[in-house]
Amino acid sequence: MSFTDGPECWEVESSLCEAKEVYVLMQNNYRISRNIRAQWFFKNLNKNLTLKWKTSQEKLTYEIEVISAIPKYAEKFEVDDVTNSSTIRIVADTKVNFLSTQYRLAFCLDLSPSVATIDIQHNNIYFEDIYSSLEQSLTSVSEPFYIPGSNYYFRPQIYITVIAHIPNCPIVAPQVLIQGWILTPDNRNELLELIQNKLKNMCKIVEKVSSTVQEEQIQFMMPHDAAGAILDGTIDGNKMIKKVLDLSADINTLKLIRYGILALQLLPENSSA
Repeated sequence: MSFTDGPECWEVESSLCEAKEVYVLMQNNYRISRNIRAQWFFKNLNKNLTLKWKTSQEKLTYEIEVISAIPKYAEKFEVDDVTNSSTIRIVADTKVNFLSTQYRLAFCLDLSPSVATIDIQHNNIYFEDIYSSLEQSLTSVSEPFYIPGSNYYFRPQIYITVIAHIPNCPIVAPQVLIQGWILTPDNRNELLELIQNKLKNMCKIVEKVSSTVQEEQIQFMMPHDAAGAILDGTIDGNKMIKKVLDLSADINTLKLIRYGILALQLLPENSSA
């Protein structure tokens, strides 16, 4: 090989180490923020890293550790049989997937009176679609899987909180269905059955609340001119404004977000939300 072929061969060898995707696992002993993840990426950018192939039974050495990678220009990385490791290189277009050993999820269900209406296109009630979507989500997130490109069996610890928000309902109503449940494939069916029974009871509350609000609106609108009351700014007008705000979809959305953030704060720390 001539001297001029040296740099070209080095570039080919270096390109074979470039990673298309990298999977990084974060330990739950530390709180690893987005800034720390960004620092880790720029620190290892355009550098060769030693990836030691592991399985889920082995303990991690560092708080942020690469557990798998997919090459850009080859089917798989070359593995050293002695050390069971490979040399990878993170470049600017490498997709880095950060995984956590713990996750916390909060599901906020909007049980507005409209969920009790019938969907004539699908011949069901909208409430059934809410439970079906929740069931599919819990089933998907609870299933362990192998990290792409490796034999690492990924099975994180997942904490679940489910909140059913009923607009215009007193705070004393039991809106928290499940709090801090550790979701696994073994107890998933038990959790879904418990949620389904509680949602059925919540639907009865939705029916009572919707009928009560409708009766109050009718009683208020009969002796008063709603538009004039709002413009006058009287006591009755203020009550009407409050009812309009409570019935607003935007206000309900903000309440759902607030409940979701509060629910996440009550779950274990150092976990990805």
